[in-house]
Amino acid sequence: DYFCQTCMSNSTKLLKCVGCKKVHYCNPVCQRKDWPTHQAACGRDKFLLQPNPRYPLAEVQQELAISQKKKQEECNTALVDALNGNFKIKIKGQWVRNPKPTDLLKMCRYELIHDSAKDKIVQFEHLALEQFDHSDNREPSSCSFLGVTMEFVIEGDKNFQEGGLHYLVVNDYDPGCFWGMVHNFITFGTVALFHTNCRCKFPKMPPKHKEMRKKWDKIFSRAKACHTDVQCMFADTDIGCHSFGLEGEAGCRFKHDIAVKKAKT
Repeated sequence: DYFCQTCMSNSTKLLKCVGCKKVHYCNPVCQRKDWPTHQAACGRDKFLLQPNPRYPLAEVQQELAISQKKKQEECNTALVDALNGNFKIKIKGQWVRNPKPTDLLKMCRYELIHDSAKDKIVQFEHLALEQFDHSDNREPSSCSFLGVTMEFVIEGDKNFQEGGLHYLVVNDYDPGCFWGMVHNFITFGTVALFHTNCRCKFPKMPPKHKEMRKKWDKIFSRAKACHTDVQCMFADTDIGCHSFGLEGEAGCRFKHDIAVKKAKT
């Protein structure tokens, strides 16, 4: 059973410490009284990115290294185009350069061309924003995009977890995942918008969605700041990255990191 860390009450209305999520309090008053004692043990687990000790691989397949390198460079070029707004979308029969997500209608299909691959048309369904009437004051929001596309399609797919941002770019099954996220990001500064005044009536953003959005915002922000600050899409797969450590143009330019929990002092 749960109990207040300060007064030992076992009320059903106890509040969980937002730092460690392990102890409970009746209210902020009880929490403040216990803070001098609890402070040392409190805190979210922190992770550091460190080079993956798996690399370099014991055996490297040269042909595979070449094909992996080519595929990732194509993904990265498309990513850079997207982050810089170097694309156009066909709206009502007219090609529009870097339109706003609010110019598109939800669940309508669109054609897109980005600058580095002008001979390839990307077809996607626009799901990244709700219709304007979803919010009381017509503010753009991404409720179903967060709760369905991002939570179940992206977070629930092992390939997205292993392949990261580059896999998201190359995913032909649902291109709307990547283009919806990046379109929101370059326009609004976040991959998905949330407001409390929409029809979903959430009093605040669900914690799971908040953490998920924070993670992807950070991933896109890193890529925007430096286009090679992206996890290698093969680094965490069973087959591994065979172009890691190769000299010159043959070598993989992207990250091969793993998250290691930081020891608490």
